[in-house]
Amino acid sequence: MENISWKLKAALIAAPVLLVAAIGGRGTFVRVRQDLARQRTAIETAWQQVNAALEERSGLVRSLGEAARAASREAAGPAGEVAEASAALARSTTPRERIEANRLISDALAKVLLCAEKDRRLASDRTFIRLGEQVRDSEERVAEARRKYNENLEHYNARIQQFPSNLVARISGFERNDAYFQTEPF
Repeated sequence: MENISWKLKAALIAAPVLLVAAIGGRGTFVRVRQDLARQRTAIETAWQQVNAALEERSGLVRSLGEAARAASREAAGPAGEVAEASAALARSTTPRERIEANRLISDALAKVLLCAEKDRRLASDRTFIRLGEQVRDSEERVAEARRKYNENLEHYNARIQQFPSNLVARISGFERNDAYFQTEPF
């Protein structure tokens, strides 16, 4: 009988403690889940800003390629590459595809700029110069948007690896996102 009363006392003490722990755990779960959802939304918002900056840059680079083609025969090949890379950006849907298409645009842009260094007519063409300045300004907007996107992505990925966020992430379906955007200058 004495043994039963000891077990009963232990159960009466443990029950409220477990109840408080469960309530506290639920609160932590909800708070962490909401925080992860906010971070994922911040990543999506930052990506939209990157996407808009990439679209603007793509249009300017395409115009620069067309101006180069009009002013110099040597620039026809690189201008065609710019058009192809811009079309690849337009066809792309995922961040990874868009990041790769942007890399292609950067490579084609570099070739157009090399043509401008070799061809004095192209280097002195007013339209080409004006568009080159606009592309440079656009590059800065892309770089800033990329930086913010990568920071949000890095913070989120670090968070889902820490306790208790890693448990909440696993239960709630939050997964690591490795669609980082290179931050080196073009």
